[in-house]
Amino acid sequence: MDSELKKYRARIFGDTYSIVSDEKEILILEAVKVVDTIMREIADASQVVDPKKIAILTALKIAARSLNFEAVMEQEKRLSSRIMNVLDMQDAVL
Repeated sequence: MDSELKKYRARIFGDTYSIVSDEKEILILEAVKVVDTIMREIADASQVVDPKKIAILTALKIAARSLNFEAVMEQEKRLSSRIMNVLDMQDAVL
């Protein structure tokens, strides 16, 4: 995070939003793109037309992705720790 608040204007699912954030611009722009893309995919693939419901479904999809990513990272962390333990044991033997 940058420590300075910046203002951005973003167009998501046909509406324009003012965003104030201390995140880097590239991250905000990518987040806007992801949200807009998922909202459009959900709207195109379903019978849902209510923008609020589409936004909720989008939030759920992004949250699920985030939780999955965190679970994978935790597995990788445990695996890395096990590998380091094996390497430490090999160093002790040598």
